[in-house]
Amino acid sequence: MRAGRMMLQVSERHEPVGWRLRFVAAGMLLCACAGSAVAGVRTASVEQFRADVTAMQGLVAACSANAAACDAKAVSADEDVGKPGVDGGFAMHWKWMRDALDTAAKAKPADRATAMKVAETRLEELTQEIGASPGGGDFAKQRGLANSILARPEFHGTTEPSAWDRFMARFWRGVGHLLDGVTALGNAAPWMSTVLGWALFLGAAALLGFFVLRAFSRQRLRVALAEGAAHATAWDRESTDWARLADARAAEGDWREAVHGLYWAAIVHLEAKRSWRHNPSRTPREYVRLLKAGSPQQRALGGLTKIFERVWYGFGEASDAEYGRARSMYDGLASGAADAPAAPDATAAAERESA
Repeated sequence: MRAGRMMLQVSERHEPVGWRLRFVAAGMLLCACAGSAVAGVRTASVEQFRADVTAMQGLVAACSANAAACDAKAVSADEDVGKPGVDGGFAMHWKWMRDALDTAAKAKPADRATAMKVAETRLEELTQEIGASPGGGDFAKQRGLANSILARPEFHGTTEPSAWDRFMARFWRGVGHLLDGVTALGNAAPWMSTVLGWALFLGAAALLGFFVLRAFSRQRLRVALAEGAAHATAWDRESTDWARLADARAAEGDWREAVHGLYWAAIVHLEAKRSWRHNPSRTPREYVRLLKAGSPQQRALGGLTKIFERVWYGFGEASDAEYGRARSMYDGLASGAADAPAAPDATAAAERESA
């Protein structure tokens, strides 16, 4: 402190000299700090380092058997084996051993044994690295060979990770944290594993049932569509059969049966077009009222119905001309020229009747 005050006084009196003294003082402080930093590091040969490792192995065995023997102060000081970075030399820091002994001294017997087992494994690896022979020549040689290999260009080429690599690293890190959390939750609540197992099982069963029902629904829909097409084909064929019967009776001159056949050919054709639901209890005029009022379809069926009622129910005389008018009305319905949708109120009435 006195020397420092003297230097400050000198610097105040002589400014150029004071700057030089300040640099000298700073250099002395840096040397003192460096000396204090490396004061705890000693230089050791390979044989001395091997002896230290053996001593550490004995300390680990004693600590594993008795917590009182876990003395971190008994650990060797940090040491430079040879010259670090030259001819296979390296620096050995024993802080990890001191930390392990401090932790083991306060741990439970099972945890202490586990920690000492880890330390023992690490000491065995150090023993294998320095070699089993008492001389250090082989170790130094092998260490130098390893350093020469690591100095090759292929071991110095580094590439910057891409954005995708960083994203995947963060993703898997998050997955790891999630799994760690699940493990911790399972340890805290053992019943959670059973609940999660049943939840996954029931979820899988529900999903399987959903797909099975969906498959059955699609199958029923295909069957219904196929049946609908078959029914429509049957209705069309029956309508054609009625029309052929009417032509056959007209060729024989039986106009009454011919008109009767045309009428039912028209009724069956309209049922095949879903103009109404099948209900054989309806009267001819009820069929007409089920169609949209004023539509060409209703007018055609209405005209055909009048001819049919007069000839069939009224036993009126029929002729070739009258059959021709009935045939033209049926042809208009069959060809679609007179097609029109059924009236909404008429369709509702038909559904109530069928119910």
